[in-house]
Amino acid sequence: MASTKKRVEGSHDELIPLTRDELWEHYFQIATVDLEMTYEEFLDSTPKRLAIMMERKQQFMQRDGRLTGILAATVANFSFVRPENKWFTPSDFIGGLPEAQQEAEQTNSTDNSPDAVRDNFQNAFRQMMQPLKDAKIQL
Repeated sequence: MASTKKRVEGSHDELIPLTRDELWEHYFQIATVDLEMTYEEFLDSTPKRLAIMMERKQQFMQRDGRLTGILAATVANFSFVRPENKWFTPSDFIGGLPEAQQEAEQTNSTDNSPDAVRDNFQNAFRQMMQPLKDAKIQL
């Protein structure tokens, strides 16, 4: 879940625990703003439920970021003026991708043949759709 400590004013290293009231307000803001829960839904939820919902929200945000990156890279690679020596990858357009995924994209982007581009796109699409399969959402 979110951090339960705050920085001491004027210090960049020292963290102190939040008070009970600050912690309550912190989680209430996450629930009502980020998770769009009502006050009643927040009161009926458990810390475990909030943690699961926050994790799911983060997964969907990462998925949306990957979709945006895939779209931007596809447009840049196949638009009127195609890059000369380097294909763009989704990580060129979005931040926050894990290091392993960025390295894999850089490795995959060196082969510019049509078959390699198609395979890379199909792999990216499968990765993008995996959270939906895990959640058993039918399209």
